[in-house]
Amino acid sequence: MPPKRAATSPAPIRRTPRKSAGTSPARLGLTDTWGTPSANHGWVSSDPEVKAKEEEEKIKERTKKVAAQNKADDQKHATSENTSNWYQSTMKQYPILATSVQGALFATVGEVIATVAIKEQPFDQTRAICFAVWGAILVRIMVPYLAFMSTFRAPFPESATFNALAKTVVDQLTMGPLLVVTFMVYFKIAVEGMAMDAIFESVKTEFATRYALTASYWACVNFSNFMLVPHEWQLLVVNAMGLVWGIASSYIT
Repeated sequence: MPPKRAATSPAPIRRTPRKSAGTSPARLGLTDTWGTPSANHGWVSSDPEVKAKEEEEKIKERTKKVAAQNKADDQKHATSENTSNWYQSTMKQYPILATSVQGALFATVGEVIATVAIKEQPFDQTRAICFAVWGAILVRIMVPYLAFMSTFRAPFPESATFNALAKTVVDQLTMGPLLVVTFMVYFKIAVEGMAMDAIFESVKTEFATRYALTASYWACVNFSNFMLVPHEWQLLVVNAMGLVWGIASSYIT
């Protein structure tokens, strides 16, 4: 299948000023029975030249405001577009380095927030480094996996929703349990310093509970990711949601 085009930010909506100041009763120069301006209405001169001048001034004022708002919208759009282009070009120019740094950064930030803010424990540099390494390892697994999933198509029916659902099911039956086991083994070796025989028993005991917990979160995340997010942004979503999951799981436990 042809590769997907990179997503671009939609152009900002251009505003245009109204061409008329309106014809409400308050603007028509209503008079009372003696021909003088009525006290019950906002006074506007009935002189055509004065009214035309007032109308022109109001249109100029609105035009200035609309132009200023359009300029601000253009600046926001340009900033968003430049950020998107910088991110995509960096990922293409330094794919291994950029993705590894991204994964390490998100994993470390999530761990620090979970440990210091949620558990109210002192900052542990060794633990933070272990999570940074895990984040870098994880993205090296996820990059080819997401590339494969971007080409995966359910045989039937031809539906984007069904296709995303099929990808999620495949993910939870393959990559989901594999990552749970891999993380448990890595964490028990790198962080807890557990012996291999004890690791086997621990994984066998804890796997079902941990997998059920993670699957309930990641199934929803991955379905939305496969359904709504272009392929070139899916790794960023996985890393960001991994940060959220790290914080949430620390709060739960």
